[in-house]
Amino acid sequence: MTRPLVLACAQMSDPPFRRVLIKSLLLTGAVYALFGLAASYGLGALSEEGWGWIPWDWLAVAIKWLAAGSVIFLLIVLFPAAATLFVSFFLDEIAVAVERRHYAHDPPGEDTSLGPSMLLALRYTGALIALNIAVVPLYALTFWLPFVGVFIFYGLNGYLLGREYFELVAQRHSTPIEMRKLRKTYRSSIVWRGVFITIMLMVPGVNFVIPILATAWMVHVFKDLDRKMTSEPAVVS
Repeated sequence: MTRPLVLACAQMSDPPFRRVLIKSLLLTGAVYALFGLAASYGLGALSEEGWGWIPWDWLAVAIKWLAAGSVIFLLIVLFPAAATLFVSFFLDEIAVAVERRHYAHDPPGEDTSLGPSMLLALRYTGALIALNIAVVPLYALTFWLPFVGVFIFYGLNGYLLGREYFELVAQRHSTPIEMRKLRKTYRSSIVWRGVFITIMLMVPGVNFVIPILATAWMVHVFKDLDRKMTSEPAVVS
């Protein structure tokens, strides 16, 4: 883990990384702002007159607070999906910068057109959103059990994010069959990296750069696992 992650961190100041960061921040911010405005408008529509059927004022207020809390909770839970989706639009810029700096003697990866990249990203983003919403009742049922909710959240998102970042990078160098074979062979290695990505995405202030860092990191991970698969010296730890 150490070497690929250190290499990715050391390259974060490169101009291509800064450009992708600015573009992905603008996209993420715009979408979250629109969602926040829509949620604010919807919650504002829940006026006291609209809750006239509730006999107690305190219950109407409690329901409003619960609705507002649910919106905030969903924004937090779905941030990994949104951030990953937007950075995937600029994946090639990050991958090319990493490959030119560290793997100039390797065969270059094929630039992926926006269409296939978006379809793959949307597929995983849809899965992230759907599954995270689907397990919300589990959080409610297990909130009194220590760490169960944490295990569910990081286990689910670690698996999905590890797989998504890996495949987004691997598709530049592998056929779908080769990509799946490599991913399945080193599934546990990819999953715990996904868990680490998920943890970092939950750190305020840091989470905005994590999708870019994770993409660069996964380029190194793919290169090392691919060499390991073909019996070349590997340096993944």
